[in-house]
Amino acid sequence: MGRSFTKRVLLFLFAIFLLFLSGCQNAQFERIRYHSGKEIGTEMKAPLSSVESIVTYQTNMEQFRFVVGWESNKEILISESNGEQDVIFSYNIENGERKDRFFSDHPIISAKISPSKKYLLIHTSPLLYEASIRIYRLDTDELVLEKTFESSEIDYEWNRDWEDKILIVTFYADWTFQPYILHIDEERIETVELPHPFVYWFGDHSWILLNWNYDIPSMTAPLVVYKKGSTETAFPEKEFYYLDRLGDSYVAIGVSEKDEKEAEFIFFDKKMQPFFSFYAPHLSTFSGWQIPYYNYIEETKEFIMIEPIAYGEADIYKGGFQLVKFNLESGEKSVLLNQIENTPLNCSPDGKFCLTGHLFEKMIALKSGDMMEFIQF
Repeated sequence: MGRSFTKRVLLFLFAIFLLFLSGCQNAQFERIRYHSGKEIGTEMKAPLSSVESIVTYQTNMEQFRFVVGWESNKEILISESNGEQDVIFSYNIENGERKDRFFSDHPIISAKISPSKKYLLIHTSPLLYEASIRIYRLDTDELVLEKTFESSEIDYEWNRDWEDKILIVTFYADWTFQPYILHIDEERIETVELPHPFVYWFGDHSWILLNWNYDIPSMTAPLVVYKKGSTETAFPEKEFYYLDRLGDSYVAIGVSEKDEKEAEFIFFDKKMQPFFSFYAPHLSTFSGWQIPYYNYIEETKEFIMIEPIAYGEADIYKGGFQLVKFNLESGEKSVLLNQIENTPLNCSPDGKFCLTGHLFEKMIALKSGDMMEFIQF
């Protein structure tokens, strides 16, 4: 999935707190049997490339919590609860088979699959101001590490190059923060100092981030690399309002210098060399610009995005959205759906299907553009 919803919320709340601070300075198992209408093991006549081949999952809103993500091209991890115990189970979209795998006596707040799908991180909250992080191996379901942190909120970022390392950022009630590196293989925690809470790995102990000046509120910021207390500016003549890592590369979004009604997307490698860019309409908000929903398919080097058809104000925009795909190697753009709701995307590793909807309850077959209700409540 592109940017996590959790990070969007944390970033928004953090920004609101800092704006407020600046103003002050300035004047949440019982097993639930799946029901699909098809028997497990029923031979599927349609290939696993169309929505007709997908076995829907039926549940109810009292038990359903959230979709974790794709473990493979056929299996999705889902979290549910009966109010007594939470469980994360795998669901096979081809035959409807469910397997309960990870259990918790405390509410599962969030969960994330590591980039190579080696690990699963589960975040629970045993106490009001305490976060528990558990790391499991997905091939054996073995618990390999558990650590607790004092926090009000928490954010985490896998290191794609060294997957046994995770950046953990804890936030306290006053929105101060403390970053740590969680070393899975060594079972230890390392305290680190960072200028901002939302950063991305750029090396073993280097980070890439937008260098916001919270004393002077702004809608864009320079892109910098931070290492050992020093910063180096990338793209000195440009500023951006969003940054993310996509596989072995990065994407930064800024305002077009030619037309402020358009966003400029710049894709660059670990050597800070741009290799692809494009422009697209974006929507304005009270504090800047709305971040589009997107997903990167590393296997095919494709960037899938829900794109507004025209510029507008996010709160009142009625111009519609389309689902588009960019091939980062060929530069080719294609429109997959002419009309789509502006909701999050979470695509299969092979790029054949995407979950969408605010609960990821819908499934899109990207080849045909057909859509179905994957989760039925």
